[in-house]
Amino acid sequence: MMDMTGGIGPGLRQVWREVSTSEGRRAWREAFASVWPVAVRHIKRERLKTILFSLCVATSVCIYMLFSAFAAATTKTALSGVEGLALPAGIIVVAGPLMDEQVREVDRSPDIDLLEKGYWLDALSQGGRMPLTGLDPKARTLGRMGQVVWGRMPARPGEMAVPESLGLAGPVEGFIVRRVGPGGALLERAFSVVGAYRPLSAVATCLVTTDQDARALSEGLQPNALFGFVDEGTALRELELRTQRILPEAKVYTAASPSAQVTSLVARVLSPSTLATSFVFALGGLGMFNLQLLSFLRRKREIGILRALGMDAREAGVLLFLEGFTLAVTGTALGSIAAYLVIRQVGPALPYALVIGPWAPVRAALYSILVFVAATWIPVALSARATVDQLLYNRRVYLNPNLSCANCGRCGGF
Repeated sequence: MMDMTGGIGPGLRQVWREVSTSEGRRAWREAFASVWPVAVRHIKRERLKTILFSLCVATSVCIYMLFSAFAAATTKTALSGVEGLALPAGIIVVAGPLMDEQVREVDRSPDIDLLEKGYWLDALSQGGRMPLTGLDPKARTLGRMGQVVWGRMPARPGEMAVPESLGLAGPVEGFIVRRVGPGGALLERAFSVVGAYRPLSAVATCLVTTDQDARALSEGLQPNALFGFVDEGTALRELELRTQRILPEAKVYTAASPSAQVTSLVARVLSPSTLATSFVFALGGLGMFNLQLLSFLRRKREIGILRALGMDAREAGVLLFLEGFTLAVTGTALGSIAAYLVIRQVGPALPYALVIGPWAPVRAALYSILVFVAATWIPVALSARATVDQLLYNRRVYLNPNLSCANCGRCGGF
């Protein structure tokens, strides 16, 4: 197998060296121009091969474009019921402990207007187990935790605001909050409830106290929450991904987090279909390879006669490549047309709109070209590297033209 594939790498490097020079490009253009009429005549003569080759490509392209349309429709339907996450700031990063250099790196982001450090602690209170958020009383975030139902947000140490779900109707003295500290020690602190608020979202549903009190309950824990305000129009998903690169262990929340999670979930659900689509392209490539190889083996004598009449090795390889490329382009066009026709017929019967995206035909064409190049490389290389003697007398042709490859014979040749 090594002998059979050993000539592929050097062959690619040789082609690259030739097309990188003006003289080499001119030689390739002349080769294409001289063999093009021969390729067209053979395509017209071999109708069965033309149909089979085009169907291999058309089927793969059609299935890929239909899958793309179904995947886009599924994602759009799933996202239609998703609402943006309401947050007290444009972005919340929950991690811990945060290193100062990490905080500074996030703060240097041009999209973040102001970054406030705080605490996000898991605590036990008279209302049950809830996270506790600690911020400086002057922090902008503190006033945006939600709509104040009664009272006010905390402004001095020892004060706390609670979510309205706790059912408190007025101020309360001696509201106890406990937290398990390092080594299992139980930390406890009494607060005065000075207000209740209606939280913006589930992420922000927590007890709210001042930074000083949260620090007392954390017993030396470094600030583990960042509250960042972003400029209007900022791409939140890109900001979220960039922040996660800086803080790989962090949980990052933005208004776009629910949409990103749903999109990721839909992608995981559709991953088996993606694998099936790749398998279809692989089968199409295998079909192309077999047809091209069969075409070369059947036409050895014909190609040998053309070589004997003056066709050089480069033109012999270009001949098979042009024939296959023409059929691949035709198959891609037929597959795209078939996909649009199927959607036009099936679409009205579906409960959701099925639309092929503008980039789906481009991606399908790129995939089909890549599969075509991979599938036809061996037949094209065989055609270019065979000698006139091998072609005329139907002798075995090897990818590696060196005598050592023929003497080895493990691949058997073609």
